[in-house]
Amino acid sequence: MDVQKPWESGPDDAFSGGLVINMMSSMQKTVEGVKSMLGTAATNLLGNFQTNAELVQTVNSIIEQFVLKSLEIDCRLVPEEETVRLEVCLKNSSQFQLTDVMCYLTVHADGTTGELDANGSPPDADLSLVPRAEGRCHKRSRTNSGGDSTCSNNNGGGVPTSVLGPSDLQMYSSWRGSVCLRWGNNVFLPKQYHILMEVRLPSPGSGVELSKTHTHTIQVTDQCTFSHASGAMSDIKSFSGRTLLVDGPRLRQRCRVPPTEGLTPNTLVLVTHKCNELLELLVQNTTQDDFSKVLLSTRCDLSQGQETMVAWLQEELK
Repeated sequence: MDVQKPWESGPDDAFSGGLVINMMSSMQKTVEGVKSMLGTAATNLLGNFQTNAELVQTVNSIIEQFVLKSLEIDCRLVPEEETVRLEVCLKNSSQFQLTDVMCYLTVHADGTTGELDANGSPPDADLSLVPRAEGRCHKRSRTNSGGDSTCSNNNGGGVPTSVLGPSDLQMYSSWRGSVCLRWGNNVFLPKQYHILMEVRLPSPGSGVELSKTHTHTIQVTDQCTFSHASGAMSDIKSFSGRTLLVDGPRLRQRCRVPPTEGLTPNTLVLVTHKCNELLELLVQNTTQDDFSKVLLSTRCDLSQGQETMVAWLQEELK
């Protein structure tokens, strides 16, 4: 009977075992190398993403600043028979087309902003912004085309707000819209008004909302109608009240008097405010030290509204 001998490792087996160990060690080093390479690549990729995101953010910021700087807001007052029309002009001098552009107008009066009535509500607005008679804001531009944009009015909360919207404002183009200023029945004293215009639009790059503001002050003289009458005055002595010194050219411009004619002494100047307050002024003479100034006098008995008008005329026509 054959007896099985125990297995004994020979030189070949030792060589095979060492080869396997070397292969495993090499594979481990290779795996570690691949992991290191992948980690480095992921780190570099993440860094590139962060750099690109910062670059995009920087570019968008530059574009937004450029767009806001290239967006011009201008306005002017156009007197009409019963109202004063505020004409707003938006001009895009950039090479970007601006979309969804809206202009919000809010009016505040001196001495009334922030005041509350007995019920804790804002006071009723004494000046409202209403669309023009035709109810549309016409777009006039070198390159803009398309339909007109609508105007809306919101008097909620005691703060009159009107919305004008060109919607699209193409590059190197302009748009005009207007609202009428209408005084209510609760205006008792003349005052200045400040109209805050805020233009909102999405950024051409990131789409976030951008805004730019512009404030226009409506002076008391902008709310008045000036006229004059020359000739013999039978009650000159009654103009012995307050005196005020104003700028001659500005007063002539308001009264539509040609510079060649001028305002001669004893000329009656009539100033009518939108709240139906009438102020009569008599031209005394020009001052000797400055011929561009005109000295005016009022009647003796003045109402509170007339006193307020005199103070504002002295301030705005000085």
